[in-house]
Amino acid sequence: MALSFVSTFENYMPEALRPRVIPLFEKLDKALNGDDAEARSLRMALMVFLIRVFNAAIAFISQVLLARWMGSFDYGIFVAVWAALISMSNIAALGMPTASVRFIAKYREEADHERLWGFFYTGIGLPFCLSILVMIAGIIGIVNFPDLINPYYLMPIYIAILCLPVGVVVDVAETAGRPFNWVSVSFLPSYVFRPILILLAISVCVLFGIEANATVAMWCGFIAINIVGITQIAALFRKMRNTVPDAKPKFEVPYWLKMSLPIFLLEGFFNLQSSADVLLVSILTNPESAGIYYAAAKILALVHFAGFAVRTAVAHNFSAYHTAGNMAGLGIHLRHAIKMSFIPTFAFALFLVIFGKYLLMLFGDEFISGSNVIWILAIGIIIRSMVGPAEAILVMTGHQKTCALVYATSLTTNICLNLILIPQFGIQGAAVATACATICESAALYYFVRKRLNLDSFIIKTFSPKSD
Repeated sequence: MALSFVSTFENYMPEALRPRVIPLFEKLDKALNGDDAEARSLRMALMVFLIRVFNAAIAFISQVLLARWMGSFDYGIFVAVWAALISMSNIAALGMPTASVRFIAKYREEADHERLWGFFYTGIGLPFCLSILVMIAGIIGIVNFPDLINPYYLMPIYIAILCLPVGVVVDVAETAGRPFNWVSVSFLPSYVFRPILILLAISVCVLFGIEANATVAMWCGFIAINIVGITQIAALFRKMRNTVPDAKPKFEVPYWLKMSLPIFLLEGFFNLQSSADVLLVSILTNPESAGIYYAAAKILALVHFAGFAVRTAVAHNFSAYHTAGNMAGLGIHLRHAIKMSFIPTFAFALFLVIFGKYLLMLFGDEFISGSNVIWILAIGIIIRSMVGPAEAILVMTGHQKTCALVYATSLTTNICLNLILIPQFGIQGAAVATACATICESAALYYFVRKRLNLDSFIIKTFSPKSD
């Protein structure tokens, strides 16, 4: 029997409140029990949102404990190398994670099981082979040119390179399950099981008297990535075999590579931009400053997950609407996605601007200097949320080259501003540079969604009476 908030609470509600509350309950009932694309997307967004909340809580606790166990110096080394690992993984994935959302949704909509299986095997195999080559090249580079890297970064970077093969395949596995709404395969391993295992592994080290430094933390990350990742990949293969009808794979690798190359550039630019500030702070200042900056940025991860949840829930629907030629449905779906993204993002950002200083105190007294970084970065995040998942609708409708251009320009702006402002203003300069680049990115995405798709993606438009 379906859960109904209206039937459960209607008889217990004061008469004066019913006209205001009942319509909200009716919408909630429709979202929880409906079978249309909007209801399914909202349910998935809600589940992903809850997972991301839990992930943010675990990540925050982990970062606080790591900062206190390791101190700001080793903590700064660890977070800089971890950011570099994430960037390398996304680049080595060849754009296949995002391409898998688009093509698997497309081939599933068309019941083209031959191409679906072909793309699935290609999306897993190509990034894995490339990551092996990158790992070998990285090891050779470290062995032959160790003087190019500061000694305290050497071993953590070596371990990060060993994480690449499984880490890259996990990136594809995570997105391949989204068009099927497989939350358990797509999100739980990376956002729940892996951070818990990392925290447990480091806790065991501390319990047995092993010094918690950057190298030990990276080894714990290596163990967690491989154990959880291999289990996740096996589960995905099993669900694919049980869900998708068996068919002889049809491979169109040149076409897929042609289509994924702009996505590859897009993903590369996006992820480099996401970590450019942390990496540049670690290069231009010192590990302590990098650790303080990362702690402030990590607190703001509580803001990012609302937009992430919505984006991951609606991206494959954008592709399905576009494939079916339903531009009216595409526009309505976009407006709902913008609302779902902006409201919680603004609320969380405001909360963290007020209480961010006290959260930083948990990391240690030296981290309080990063409190003004929080409100500077929050400005950029709020403005970015005003255009919702604009990049997702561009990619899912075939405008990935445009999106890649936007991110390339934004990355260039970010790097240039960081190079100018960090030497003068330290971590505050990095925050200003990143916020400015984010604002420019938001304006560009809004412009191109309007130009390419004739859709208005600004938040004010979504609240107009004619928006629905």
